[in-house]
Amino acid sequence: MWIRSQNRTRLVKAEMVEVVDTRIFTSTPPETMISKGICMGTYKTKERAMQVLNDIHGFIDCDGKMNNCELKVFGMPEE
Repeated sequence: MWIRSQNRTRLVKAEMVEVVDTRIFTSTPPETMISKGICMGTYKTKERAMQVLNDIHGFIDCDGKMNNCELKVFGMPEE
């Protein structure tokens, strides 16, 4: 899936997305420590970061296929 960073300066093809404290990182396997990946956004609380992760999850169909992924990019929301 393609994700645009919170500050709008990066467009990343992400295979893994993870919340680490108040930040959201993307990475491509087999990276074992996702925090070595790219920080896509930082939020005031872990709960807010989890809400954004839920939004990313909602961007993907239940069967694991992207919703028109060739046409869509998930934009990380600002705080």
